[in-house]
Amino acid sequence: CGNGRVAAPLSPILRDAGGYIGFDISRPGIRACRRLFAGQPHMAFQHLDVWNSEYNPGGKVAEVDARFPAADASIDLAFATSVFTHMKLAPVKRYLAETARVLRPGGRIAFTAFALEPGREASAEFPFQPFDATSAAVDLRYPERATAHRREALEAAVADAGLQVAQVLRGYWAPGHQYDGGQDLFLAVKP
Repeated sequence: CGNGRVAAPLSPILRDAGGYIGFDISRPGIRACRRLFAGQPHMAFQHLDVWNSEYNPGGKVAEVDARFPAADASIDLAFATSVFTHMKLAPVKRYLAETARVLRPGGRIAFTAFALEPGREASAEFPFQPFDATSAAVDLRYPERATAHRREALEAAVADAGLQVAQVLRGYWAPGHQYDGGQDLFLAVKP
C-alpha cells in the first residue's frame, strides 16, 4: 500500500461499500497510512516483515514464504502498484499465488511491472541488463531497485497462479506506450 496514494481516493468510496486492507514491507509506509486514515475503521493497514534487499533488508520472512493478511476468497479487487518492479520472479510468483488465494471468484488484480518484450528491453531511463533467464535489472548488485521480467514469464506466472490475464497496457517507461502510466499495467481475473 506504500504511503496510501491509491488508498486515499478509495477511502470515501469504500466507507459505505466495503473495506480496504493495505499491507507493505515498509514500516514507515504503514505508519504513514495509519496516521492518514486514523478514525476510518474501514481502512486497515498491516506491516508484513518480508525481506527485500532494498526496502526491508532486516525482514524476517522470505519473500517466497509471504502470506497475505486476508482470508481465502475474501477480496474483490487487489492491486500491486510498483511492487513486482522490485522483486525477482520467484517472489512475484508467490505473491500472485497469494493473490489468487485471497480473491473471490470473479475477483481481479491490477498490477504494474516492467514487461520485457522485443523492442522494449531497456530505455534511457531504465537501462536494464539481464541477470537471469527471464529477468533484468538496472543495477545488477541490487536488482530489487528496478527489476524487469519477460512478458511471457509474467503471463505464465499469472496462469500458474490460477488467474487469467484480461488486459496488458504498455507504460511509457519504453517506446510504444499505450497509456500514461510509467510501468506496464496488467489486469488479471480469477475464474
